[in-house]
Amino acid sequence: MSKVSVELALEQANSLEQFPNTRFPGIPGRKGLPLVGDAIPFFKDTLAYQRTCYEKYGPVYYTRMGPEFQVNIVDPDAAQLLALDPDRNFSARMGYENNLAQFFPNGLLLKDFSDHKMHRRIMQSAFKNERLESYMPAIHEIVRRHVAGWQQQDELLFVNAVKD
Repeated sequence: MSKVSVELALEQANSLEQFPNTRFPGIPGRKGLPLVGDAIPFFKDTLAYQRTCYEKYGPVYYTRMGPEFQVNIVDPDAAQLLALDPDRNFSARMGYENNLAQFFPNGLLLKDFSDHKMHRRIMQSAFKNERLESYMPAIHEIVRRHVAGWQQQDELLFVNAVKD
């Protein structure tokens, strides 16, 4: 299968209504192993995995992680176009819903277009450098207190402890 240009991928993205978004005609890629897809090589060494796919398939390719297929775009201009999305071609909700909805129902990444923009603007002020730096003493104190408590436990369920 030949490499696909960013322009062709964007042209196909613009015509997504013509075919289900679970198919990627003309976009090269790999399905990986049954059930897990390429999750194992991806998590083993993400950078090496992405480089291998880029070298083999070019800047636009599909992969499968678990049961989900995804299109990867590793081109700076395409990434900028995807992030800014001035023509509203790309849905963040559709991209993240299967993975994030159960953890972050109605979260920022599950919003599209003007709804996303409005909520992002509300959240932006909390993530400016000055604000983030002001949070650090409180964050350090909370982390110190929780980690000290871990040492007193016979058994620790790490995921639950980190969430707490």
